[in-house]
Parts: sequence; structure tokens; C-alpha cells
Amino acid sequence: MVRKDLLSNQQKGGFGLGTDGGRYKFFCHVGGGFKTPATTADPAGDWHHAVGVWDGKTVKLYIDGELKGSVNATGNLGLAQEGANEVFIGGDSAGSNALQFSSNARIANARIYSTPLTAEQVAALAAQELPEQPTDPEEPDPEEPENPETLTPDMLNVDFTTGSAEDRSEHKREAKGVGSETIISDPEMEKVATFNGEYDAYTYAMTSSDYEAMKDSMTIEVVFKMDEIPASGEYEVFSNQQSGGVGLGVENGGIIMYCHAAGGYKKPAASITAGQWYHVLGTYDGQAVKLYVNGDLVQTISAQGEIRWPGEASHYFVIGGDSKANGAAEFFSKSDVALARLYSTAMTAEQVKATAMSFPLLGTRAECR
Repeated sequence: MVRKDLLSNQQKGGFGLGTDGGRYKFFCHVGGGFKTPATTADPAGDWHHAVGVWDGKTVKLYIDGELKGSVNATGNLGLAQEGANEVFIGGDSAGSNALQFSSNARIANARIYSTPLTAEQVAALAAQELPEQPTDPEEPDPEEPENPETLTPDMLNVDFTTGSAEDRSEHKREAKGVGSETIISDPEMEKVATFNGEYDAYTYAMTSSDYEAMKDSMTIEVVFKMDEIPASGEYEVFSNQQSGGVGLGVENGGIIMYCHAAGGYKKPAASITAGQWYHVLGTYDGQAVKLYVNGDLVQTISAQGEIRWPGEASHYFVIGGDSKANGAAEFFSKSDVALARLYSTAMTAEQVKATAMSFPLLGTRAECR
């Protein structure tokens, strides 16, 4: 799940309240780094009272008047860097006071105090501010996703911004490293996987039933950046190809989707600019292969039929490259990747747009070529 801030002013420093990876978090930069007490987020639909406190010794997170997490933190409070000196309600501050990590939420009030509240004061505020929760039998199902316009990545869900390569989908696929893959800090995405383009990647094993579920309806999604765009050659970012399959990457200086459907590879493409983050998403619905960049449809290629997937020796998706055989990878990309996801359903244009809206730090709109 993508980070979404509620009340925040962060940029290489600062503090804020929000959600990240399905958890409530208080981000507070103390003693040279972010301290982030967290707790599991409740189902969407109810009102909650969130408070973050730093008292010079400990960073604390309270939800609905109860202490949910604490992290020892001594030293100085690090403020957001120059050019990001505005506090945002409903998101966070990026460079030049632009908006990032915007949230799909309703907010009743937002406050900042110059002194740390005590546990008793927090509890009293929560009792005062929280409304009675609705009991209407027709209220939304508490298991309904936060944004009903978006889909759940049910086949693979890797969010490097959490600092981990784990698969957060129901399958919990094991992440296997190839080479010298590394997760690093990033000023815009917090954490990303960085790949050297020579021999490093992550692989995630798939099964025949997985491919059966995605043969005539699927979505592939990645958020990535390349600081250098080679003018020629094939460089895969998120892919599973070997005489079949699908993938997203860069070829001959442009973004490309590969989808082996209706007897051959269909390859919609778009332009790309070095040094910018892109949300790239491809869909196949049994009728057409579609490529979206930053929420915009850039090219559609008709392809009636089903996807042909690679043979059993190549039953795994690769982040940072493409599948070869027997766990090996090839066509490595020198790239930074924030997340990679697979769905067993083809997103609609509206769902793609809603998903891309979660990433306000994206580059310029690509044009079909």
C-alpha cells in the first residue's frame, strides 16, 4: 500500500501523521533520522483521533487516546529542508512546497502544539473530539477498501517504500535476490530498490494456476525512475518473458510494455525523460493491450485471445530485469523502483487514474509514439 499523509511537513526532515503499508505512522526526524512508531490501521469508514508526540526522549503515536507505539529518540528535531517549509493537511510537502503523498480522507481538525501532550491530555482530547460511530445497518462494509475505485493487487504486491522486498499480497511469495540488489533511502519515495543494470534483481516464483488466473484479464504496474536512458537496447524493469509473458521496461529510449497475446508480442510504447519518476501500468482484457503512463492511456493495440505465458522453467516475475530460466535473470535495468504489482483483473481507465493519483511525484505526461 502506498504512503498517504494526513498532516505533514517532511522533506529530509520534519514530522507528520499518515498511513503507510496498511499502518498508521508518526514520522518524526530526531537525532539524524526518522523515528516512526506505527500500528495496524483499522478498516476504512470510521473516524479516528491520531496524535504524535515527541518529548525530547521518545517519539509516541496515540490512536483514539491510546498509546500504540513508541521509539526512543534523543537529539535535535530535524526540520524539513529549505523550500519545503509549509505544513500540508491532506498530504505532505515536497520540494518547492509542492504536494506529495496526498490522502483520500475526510479531516475534521488538524493541530500542532509547541509542547508535548501527556497521555492524560491525549486521552481527554480523543474523548472530546471523537464522534459516536454510526450504527446504521446500511453503513459501508468495514472490509470495503479505502478507495473503492482502485483494485487490490492480488497476485503480487511489492512496495519498496516500506523498506522491504516482501510480497504483501495474499500469496506472500518469497523474494529471492539475484546479484547485489539494494534497498536505499530516497528523498522523494523514502525507500526504493536500486539496481545497477549489470547483474542484480529480485525474483518471485509463480504457479500454473497464477498464470491461468491472468491469461485473459490482468494488470501489471510499476513505479520507477532511470537517471540515464540508453538510446538502444532492451532494459526490463518488471517482467516475466521467455517466448511468452508480459513485462514493463525501456527499449530503444522509450517506455514499453510487452504482452504476448493473440499469437505474438504486442508492444505499446511511450516517451520517457531521465531522472523523473513514472507510474507505468499495462492491462490486457482479452481484447486489447493498453499502456498507461502517469494515469493517461498512451497506446492501445488490439489483441483478441489469451496471453501465452513462459514455460515452467521461467515461472517467475523479476523486478530489475527479466526472467531467463531456472531462477536466472537477464535484460537488467539500471533503475530505481518504488513498487511493483500484479492483478488478476484488467483495470478500467478510471481505476488506473485513481491508482496513479496516489503518486504526486511523477514526471511529465508521456506521449504516444
